[in-house]
Amino acid sequence: MIRLVIGGLALLGLMWFLAWLGRAPPQKRAKAVKLFLLYAAAALLLFLIFSGKLHPLFALVTALLPWIQRALLVRRAFNFFKSARGPTPGQQSAVHSAHLRMTLDHDSGAMDGEITAGTHRGRRLSELDFAALSALLAEYRAADAQSAQLLETYLQREHAADWAAADEGEDGGGGGAAGAEMAELSVAKAYEVLGLAEGSGREAVAAAHKKLMQKFHPDRDGGSSYLAATINQARDVLLRHLDNSETKP
Repeated sequence: MIRLVIGGLALLGLMWFLAWLGRAPPQKRAKAVKLFLLYAAAALLLFLIFSGKLHPLFALVTALLPWIQRALLVRRAFNFFKSARGPTPGQQSAVHSAHLRMTLDHDSGAMDGEITAGTHRGRRLSELDFAALSALLAEYRAADAQSAQLLETYLQREHAADWAAADEGEDGGGGGAAGAEMAELSVAKAYEVLGLAEGSGREAVAAAHKKLMQKFHPDRDGGSSYLAATINQARDVLLRHLDNSETKP
């Protein structure tokens, strides 16, 4: 009878834990599963001690130990080769401003953007010719420095020849948006900037940051000080977020 009661309580506890796990945020699930397994192992050990079945367990563990060590070595090798391959192909980042939602392809470095407000709202930058984009840039320089920075970067990368000719004709006047201030990034937006799923860990953050900086660093052709600063800010926001998540009980 006592065993049935204990078994029923254990089953109810397991059902409650699984229901909570389904609602928990991703960053808390791994920690909760580890704690659950630790407490379950402790409960099993106590049961074996009081039931007098501990000796067979030791024999089983001794027999399985070489296989456990091999499995750990295989897992370590798999993680090493996975990290050596870098971020998953096909990742895209998104950077927002008041007028634009710019997308960045991690593999090719190609950019495109959706105009989310004002003139040409709802259209993509790739749908507009250089003359229309230049007029849009003049509008953004007067009203929205962040959107102007993003659009300048797009023109430098996707319309390099036209941009260089226009920049020479203006006698170096293409830097009118250089003083744009950085917008505050939420954790969700920071994950979006790095092209990562929410809950991604430190290794994924570092790998995505490195790959993006290799393409958008200001010292590289088509690089952007504004985009590089945004990518750095996203990394810093996520690392602080992960630090805070690890220190919470």
